[in-house]
Amino acid sequence: MNESFCDPLWEAFYEGHPLRIFCSSFSIFPYYQAAELLVQKILQYIERDLIIPYSPDLIENYLTQRGIIIEDKIVDSSMLECSRFFLSACEPENRLITLYPKAIMKQAERISISAQEARAILLSHEWFHIIFFELGASFELVFFSESERIIIEEVAARMFAIRILGYALHPTVLDGESPPAGFTADSGQRER
Repeated sequence: MNESFCDPLWEAFYEGHPLRIFCSSFSIFPYYQAAELLVQKILQYIERDLIIPYSPDLIENYLTQRGIIIEDKIVDSSMLECSRFFLSACEPENRLITLYPKAIMKQAERISISAQEARAILLSHEWFHIIFFELGASFELVFFSESERIIIEEVAARMFAIRILGYALHPTVLDGESPPAGFTADSGQRER
């Protein structure tokens, strides 16, 4: 990968991120590169216990067996209008992942994947944040500002979720209101 890296979906994620105005780079490239290294390190760490790609059917059970609390919260219909902001949340210090099933189902329908697949992606994404917190992985990012570290962690969490499940999806798949460019129903199938 070099500075000519161009991925319109990652660039759109970066351009739309509220912390982007506090970042020093005009491109997502340096943050993407840092996120890639971070994901590789965390995958090496968890590969001791987990065969990757991991089954999306089993991820929730795997996490609860390791003491991670998963709770579902129901939101009223007015909140579903902003559903992409209410799909999931994480409190790493409490090992708590909160999911919003109605919003997940609505977003999954918009992008033509199953609610179970979307749930597995979100659980894996939030699990990344827990691992990141528990390992103190932010020390890897000392040369970046706080805003840049937040963006790198979010990029890495998206990459991690897709890779751990072995999906042939773009890591930003759950961010959009409609399927990202180039997304097809077939791309939602697990790689074999």
